[in-house]
Amino acid sequence: MSATAAMEVCFLSGATLAALAPDEFEGKTAKAVKQALAVQIGVIRFKQRLFSEDGSEIPDDEVFSSAPVKLQMVVLDFYPADAQRSQQVISASMENDLIALEKFLNSPSNPNVTDEHGNTPLHYAASEGHVESMLLLLEAAAEKDPLGNHRMTPLFIAAQNGHLDVIRHLVEVGADKDKARDTGATPLFIAAHNGHLDVVRHLVEVGADKDQAQNQGATPLFIAAQNGHLDVVRHLVEVGADKDKARDTGATPLFIAA
Repeated sequence: MSATAAMEVCFLSGATLAALAPDEFEGKTAKAVKQALAVQIGVIRFKQRLFSEDGSEIPDDEVFSSAPVKLQMVVLDFYPADAQRSQQVISASMENDLIALEKFLNSPSNPNVTDEHGNTPLHYAASEGHVESMLLLLEAAAEKDPLGNHRMTPLFIAAQNGHLDVIRHLVEVGADKDKARDTGATPLFIAAHNGHLDVVRHLVEVGADKDQAQNQGATPLFIAAQNGHLDVVRHLVEVGADKDKARDTGATPLFIAA
């Protein structure tokens, strides 16, 4: 066979599933090949198991040579959920224990398990600002906008805690910038409330609604004025937020600041 032949990946039945060009596997690990296959076939790498023609499983750290190969794939279901396993995945995400988290996801464990509060591992990774754990969870097909305790999303919690890098990644993968919690507060509102100027600036840049009010009618500009966050107020005014939009009591941002 020629050195330019593709890597052929088949089901155990023999049906061809995918083919990879030489530059997609030569000198690369089985883990990298699984990631390339995930893009082609829509199956996350954590569910994939690759076997050589002699039936032996190929470990993730094995490096493929330039020789063309034929592989077989088995796609696994998620391991049955239980409270202990769910808590282990959540703890690994919270502590940014990437080795443990990768192990659990590769078992494979469902990244969308919840605790007694309804929060997922992604909620905890976002809350602590752990970008690495968040990226692993997203690669494992974690939901981007799960509604946790008080209907808060991971993006909301990251904005609340001022974790700009987490917010950047969540927005890039399509998380809802304006998804409000049960009080009607949006990620932009809570960032303005807590004075996180860098988060406010980024959310505005990516198109978050500047004047979306919470349930009592308070806008991000109103709450920033109420809490004395002058830099946030100045920025929101500069980008065109409504200076006179009143909350349900009739109070405006100027009134509450005064």
